[in-house]
Amino acid sequence: MTNKEFIDEFKNSKTDQAIIDRLKKEGRKFDTCENWRHAILYCKGCGKKLGEFDLIYESHESHLYCCEL
Repeated sequence: MTNKEFIDEFKNSKTDQAIIDRLKKEGRKFDTCENWRHAILYCKGCGKKLGEFDLIYESHESHLYCCEL
């Protein structure tokens, strides 16, 4: 498998396992996305859906709570 084939296959997969492991370790509620870098995060306080975030460029800690707390 070439490097390009690996990257293409990785990008076509569900959310990266490293991101999933990090969210589970932090006790976050989330859903996976088609994009391997993204996850749908939920408020740690009330559970409200916060949206889909690119977790390669954005810290999941900056999306802990919604504005309704």
